[in-house]
Amino acid sequence: MSALLHRNYRVSESWRKRPRGASETLSLRMLDASKRGQMRRKGAYSEADLLAVARKLYNIPDLQFRVPGQRNGVLAVMGPQLAEQVVLVIGTGSGKTIVVMIGAAISSAGTTILVLLMVALRVSKQQLDRIVIDESHLTITASDYRLCMAQLGWYVRQIRTQIVWLIATLPPVMQEEFIEHNKLVKPRVIRESTNRPNIKYIVSLETGPGALIERAANLVHIYWPKQEIFDHSRDKIIIYCRTREEVAQLIDILKCPSYTSRSGTEEEKAIIISGWLESGRAGRDGSKASSIVLLHAGWKPQVNEHLSADREVMQLYLTQQYCSRGILSQFLDDQPSWRWYIAGEEACQVCREPHTEARPLDLKFELAVTRGMQFTGPDEVLRQDHIRDQVLNSYERDLEVTSGNCLYYRTLGPDPEHEETECRFPDMVMPLCYGVWKRSGGIDWLQKYFRRTFKTELEYMLWLGETASLQGNKCIQANCVAALALTELG
Repeated sequence: MSALLHRNYRVSESWRKRPRGASETLSLRMLDASKRGQMRRKGAYSEADLLAVARKLYNIPDLQFRVPGQRNGVLAVMGPQLAEQVVLVIGTGSGKTIVVMIGAAISSAGTTILVLLMVALRVSKQQLDRIVIDESHLTITASDYRLCMAQLGWYVRQIRTQIVWLIATLPPVMQEEFIEHNKLVKPRVIRESTNRPNIKYIVSLETGPGALIERAANLVHIYWPKQEIFDHSRDKIIIYCRTREEVAQLIDILKCPSYTSRSGTEEEKAIIISGWLESGRAGRDGSKASSIVLLHAGWKPQVNEHLSADREVMQLYLTQQYCSRGILSQFLDDQPSWRWYIAGEEACQVCREPHTEARPLDLKFELAVTRGMQFTGPDEVLRQDHIRDQVLNSYERDLEVTSGNCLYYRTLGPDPEHEETECRFPDMVMPLCYGVWKRSGGIDWLQKYFRRTFKTELEYMLWLGETASLQGNKCIQANCVAALALTELG
């Protein structure tokens, strides 16, 4: 027993004296500095004083704090019980900026450093009141590919001052990781519901040939010119792609600006980002906006794999089995703030009708995990029926929108021998299909989307009458051609 104790002692001593890696040394130094760091206490202000400053700053005599989280955040930073470290988690558009503005506008204010994680600010540390870090979730979500993010906490903790971390999206499951990663010591965490009632969430199941990038580009071509939907002086369409190759493909189709990790120098990247920030992210000004996910109709969730929390919630969201707003709330908010679609919010694609009662606190949405052999039961039948109905409804809506127009004329383009107002074709589908054949590039279009080539017009017209399927809906090939062509016509 004595020999065993001596051997274990020697092992423990060797472990304590082992050379430490650079990252471990940095982490220990950071933790030590965090424990020793003490901010210089500033004078506290009452809620009435802070509200008076905000009213003068924004020139709104009756201004009130927008949400409880905004009020609690301001008081935590400058109120009677101010905290050294504050983590403020409230949704985009809920007014995180007011925390910075009031702190800098008080008559006795010193310097407030606002750290935008895309911009480096250099100011004197004299009379420093606080450091405010915006979009601070990037310290953990972007640390794998932007190493400077991982070390941000280390740098700011070297300065003895109040530190405020502003975040719009910090899921509760990531909160402890955030606190540990940035070496926060007993921070005051203030959370507010991140629900955004003015955002409509849509998952569009795409069928037929063609890549999703091409489908996205088609949607832009169709809807961007519609002035009843977009204000071109203000609105933007942002398309998120999975790879740089897809971004390059999109640029080639739309001739639009882009941003990737290789978008030039740091200065050039900053110019691109500032342009987008000035235009504002979707819906942050309270106006209506839509979030659309394009998904292949054949996609199925990875229910039998071990998934991280964020990947699991995305799988759950894409299944469209539960309220989209409810799934996002469940992931982004703490449980007392969980909600679902209610009256006054943008409609939910899944719920159809708003709920009349608050969401039960114990209601949790989860992926259904199957064990062993999978059987095609009622749920799968209903899922396939839903896909078929969605595709058919989309086709019918497109036909209704173009009702009364000559689709042959619209497909072929201006033709002096065929005036739209004197069209002799009462049908809609066949003239559209004939226009596809006659227009410039029509043969290549058919080869691209249907993998068919036709030597003669007669061969093509006979093929249009063959039996086909529009995502499970029995039809003829003409319907498939028309459905795809209609999405391009708008």
